[in-house]
Amino acid sequence: IHTQLNKGDMLLFYTDGLTEYANSQNVEYGEKRLRKVIAPCASMDVDQAISFLWNDFTAFCADAPQNDDITLMFARV
Repeated sequence: IHTQLNKGDMLLFYTDGLTEYANSQNVEYGEKRLRKVIAPCASMDVDQAISFLWNDFTAFCADAPQNDDITLMFARV
């Protein structure tokens, strides 16, 4: 796949441990929620974007045990 990146574009790299993480009600964080949460990140710097996403993710998961690796990385072109 070839994608044109422009100056200022932001990339998000993550493992499936993020989207497949289930909370105490056994509901996965999911790609739909991830897309909704990262939408406002486009206007943030990388540190703000990571904090914003991580805060939402940890609030969603609360005390549910971690069963997979979680990797999250934002990069701006």
